[in-house]
Amino acid sequence: MDVYANQEATTGRDYKHIVQRKAQLEVGQLLKHHTKHAKMDAETKMRLAGPGGTIIIDGKGITLKGKVTVKGDLVTTGGAPDKIETLSFLANEGEGLCQVCEAMKNKKKEAEKN
Repeated sequence: MDVYANQEATTGRDYKHIVQRKAQLEVGQLLKHHTKHAKMDAETKMRLAGPGGTIIIDGKGITLKGKVTVKGDLVTTGGAPDKIETLSFLANEGEGLCQVCEAMKNKKKEAEKN
């Protein structure tokens, strides 16, 4: 179907369109969605790309490619601690596992004396 002028459709209640294989939408200037709640699901990978970078969500996690600017508070929860913190803990509390750990342990003892 080719439409060469404006087209508008109004649905009074629910609307569902099922495509068995692929669906593609090309918009010349602006694509706008307005809703109270938006949900998008992907079984294997979701990719959002623009001129400044890419966001990829897949089984490995979330990958941000490009310059990242955070406006507001950045809250980090969960995950494994940094290896440096782990080595510092081992050096301060446990037996010296290597020369670096032993040096860190001695440095802490010297600082505690002062």
